[in-house]
Amino acid sequence: MSNDWGIRRKIRVTEKACESIKKLRKEHRRFDEQWEGLKWLLERNPEKSQPMRLENQGGVYYAMRKYGDPDYDLVELAVVFTYDDREVTIYGVTTLNPGDS
Repeated sequence: MSNDWGIRRKIRVTEKACESIKKLRKEHRRFDEQWEGLKWLLERNPEKSQPMRLENQGGVYYAMRKYGDPDYDLVELAVVFTYDDREVTIYGVTTLNPGDS
């Protein structure tokens, strides 16, 4: 995998993740700002998000947590994805409660 910030991977979102995103947009007024930031990071350099590697019989997935800030109305997010040098596929997006692991 490349560590070059200049690469712009295509972001693909599965149907299940898309449904979650639609729901989160309705529930959290600043979700779109967070979502755009996450996509920016993932399409350029997913390694910098320090994702946790998850392996199963279906392949290798990555999980990333981005902390929120209640003072600024930002929720904690968790994202499950795969990536290569051309594409990032988002399989799941959800919110977390502070302190969840």
